[in-house]
Amino acid sequence: MAKRYDQRTKEKVVSFVKGYNAEHGRGGQSAAVKKFSINPITVRSWLDNIDSSAAPSSKKKNSGKTGTKRKLNDDSVIGVLERMQKIQAEIKRLQTEYERLKASI
Repeated sequence: MAKRYDQRTKEKVVSFVKGYNAEHGRGGQSAAVKKFSINPITVRSWLDNIDSSAAPSSKKKNSGKTGTKRKLNDDSVIGVLERMQKIQAEIKRLQTEYERLKASI
């Protein structure tokens, strides 16, 4: 059965974890689990809640370069296609001119 913890207990555990980590570098969550007999998932969720409320912009932001390469490739493909169509039209025009000149000889 799930156990409800009051806010004071949550704050006490979180401050213990942060203090332990500051002193020892790591292992605060494990030490809190042993000391307070609390599920490690519960402690982790309290730490996540504290961290997320302190820094709401902790999510990774997009660098703004998403899709740039694909867009450039699409633009270059369209550009190449347009050039190819113009060249084909020029070839057709030159062939008709050649046939006209050949017939006049």
